[in-house]
Amino acid sequence: MKEHLTFLATVLFVIFVLCFSVEPSTLEKLDQQLFDAIYDEKNFGSTRYSFMESFTYFGDPYAIIGLSLVSVTYGKEKNRKTGRLMSSAFLGSGLIVYASKRLINRRRPLDVRNTDNPALPSGHTANAFVIATILGKHYPNLKVPFYIGAGVVGFSRVYLGRHYVSDVLTGAAVGTGVGLFVWQNQSTLLKWEF
Repeated sequence: MKEHLTFLATVLFVIFVLCFSVEPSTLEKLDQQLFDAIYDEKNFGSTRYSFMESFTYFGDPYAIIGLSLVSVTYGKEKNRKTGRLMSSAFLGSGLIVYASKRLINRRRPLDVRNTDNPALPSGHTANAFVIATILGKHYPNLKVPFYIGAGVVGFSRVYLGRHYVSDVLTGAAVGTGVGLFVWQNQSTLLKWEF
């Protein structure tokens, strides 16, 4: 458990240090350059764009809730436990993502002034990495495909113009950290009835 908390604390510390030690314009320029290299509005309507638009839904909160509910409701006891762990991890990362978005209030790349739907961290990416972490622990032989899928969800958020790369990386760190924390503490979490 200590190594997982250390990982999460280290990621959050690095983000904190970068935000306050590097000149803001330097980070903004780097994020904008990475965004410009990945996002291209000319791709709108292409097959690749349609694929990314469909794949991004694997990080959608409704998809995660549906997957968790199906796992909790049907199947063997091991699958039900995994569904409960996915629900716990989803709730934990959701709270961190929501609070962070409200505190940081960073605009999305294509929004000029609007911060009604803040960007940092990426919720879809956090959700995808939470599920990849829990399912990767449940099915260790499929860990790599789960993480690749989560990575594609994160990439799709930039490709579709919804997030900067730093939003996605932070979301991935939050999702992975919370997933590892929940998995490590499953004996306590599974005692709760919900």
